[in-house]
Amino acid sequence: MPYARQTLSQLLITVENDITSYMGGVNPQLRFSNLNVMSRVFAALLYTQTEYLDYISKQAIPVTSTNESLMAWAALKGLQLTPAAAAMGTVQFTGAVGALVTDGTILIRSDGELYEVPIGYGGSINNSGVFNTTIVSATPGNLSNLTLGSPAQTLSTQIPINGVLSTVTLTSSLTGGADVETQASLLARLIQLFSNPPQGGALQDYVTWGLGFPGVTRVWVAGPSIMGAGTVTVYFAMDSVELAFNGIPQGTNGGSEYENRISTAAGDQLHLANYLYPLRPATAIVWSMAPVAEPLNLTLAEVPADATIRADITAALASFLIREATVGGTINADLTAGGTVRISQLWDAINQVPGLDFFEIVSPTADVTVATGQLSTPGSITYD
Repeated sequence: MPYARQTLSQLLITVENDITSYMGGVNPQLRFSNLNVMSRVFAALLYTQTEYLDYISKQAIPVTSTNESLMAWAALKGLQLTPAAAAMGTVQFTGAVGALVTDGTILIRSDGELYEVPIGYGGSINNSGVFNTTIVSATPGNLSNLTLGSPAQTLSTQIPINGVLSTVTLTSSLTGGADVETQASLLARLIQLFSNPPQGGALQDYVTWGLGFPGVTRVWVAGPSIMGAGTVTVYFAMDSVELAFNGIPQGTNGGSEYENRISTAAGDQLHLANYLYPLRPATAIVWSMAPVAEPLNLTLAEVPADATIRADITAALASFLIREATVGGTINADLTAGGTVRISQLWDAINQVPGLDFFEIVSPTADVTVATGQLSTPGSITYD
C-alpha cells in the first residue's frame, strides 16, 4: 500500500492538536497568538520536507524518475535522449553548362525552412543542363521533412547563382528529420532495456536498437522466415515524423548502403538501415522495412450525432492502434504472434470517449488479423 502523504491542511491540524495536548487548557488556535503562528510555520516546513522526500522516492527508481534522475538512470544503461535530426534528400539544379553550384549553397522552402548543399556535394551544371546533388536541412526537426510531389512547397536558391535557375526541383523526398526525443520516449526505451537485457543480437535487441534512432517510435522484428536464411527483418513506424502517413515510413525497403548482399534501401528505411548496420552481429543481413498499411474500418451504431464525440472516437481509434497494433509475421515481446487487433480492446478504447454513454460496434465483429508485413492503421468510421 503506498504511503499517504498528508496535505498542508492535515499537517496544520496535526500540529495544532499536538500543541493543544501539551498546553493544558491554553487555546493555541487564537488567530494572532504566537502558538497559532508557530503551528502554521511548522506545518509548512513539514509539508516542504515531505514534498521533497516524495520527490526523492520517485527519483530513486527508474520507472518514476524524471529530468536529471531519468538521464542518470538511462546513462547507466548506455542510453541518452536522441538528438534532433536533419532531413536529407536529393535535388536537381538547372542552368547553363558549366555554371557552378558551390558547397554551402542555401535553398529556401516556400514556408521559410532552409536547406544547404553539404561540403563536398557542390558541382557544376553538366552537358544536359542539370546538376543533381544532396541537400540537408539547416535546422533539425520534423518540420524539415518534405514529401516528393508536395504541391504546397517549393525550393529555390536564397541568393541568385549566376547561370542557374532559382527554382530547384526535388528529386527525392527529404526524410530523416526528427525532433529531440521526449522524456516519455526515453523512459519507455529504458524500461524496454531493463525488461529485455542485451543477448548478443536476439530479436528483441533490434527492437531496443531501432527505438534509439531519431523519429522511430515503434519497432517489430521477424527472423529468417520472411526474407530468408541469415536475415533479420526490422519493421518500424515513425508516428510523429510521418504523421500524414499514419506513421508508415516513406522510402524503399532494403539494407544499408554498406551491405552488398541485398538491395539498398532508400528514404526512411535507408536511414534506419545505416544506423543498425554497425550494431548488428557481423554476419546478419538486416532488412529495413516499412509495414504495409491495412486500414481498420469501423461501423458503429447508437452514437450521438455530436461532432466532438465523433472526433474523439476518431482520435481514440488512432491512439489505440498506435498502442496495440503490431505487424503480421513478427513475434511480440511476450512471444505471441504479431498482427492481431483484439476486438475486446477496441471496445474498451472507444468506451473511454467522454460523453459516449452507449454504442455498438457493428463491424468488425471479431479479432482482426493482418497478413505478413501488414499493420492495422486508422480507416474509415461509418455511423449507422
